[in-house]
Amino acid sequence: MQSRQQDILRVAEVLGRHAEVLVHCLDFKQPMPGLNALTLSELVDRADLVISLGGDGTLLTSARALVDKNT
Repeated sequence: MQSRQQDILRVAEVLGRHAEVLVHCLDFKQPMPGLNALTLSELVDRADLVISLGGDGTLLTSARALVDKNT
C-alpha cells in the first residue's frame, strides 16, 4: 500500500506544477499529507479534468460520479 501512496503523491506533485490538484482517495481511510483531499461530491463539483488511478472499480466509480458532468 505504501508504494501506491508514493505513486499518487508523485503524480500529484508533477501535475501540481501546472494546475491545482484535488484528490479523492477511495482506498485510503486517512488523508495523505500534502494533498488537497476532498469528498467525491466536492471533487465532482470542482474538477475540470479527472485522472483516475487504480483498477476497474476506481474507473467505474469515477465514471458513475461524473456521468452528468461535462468533465
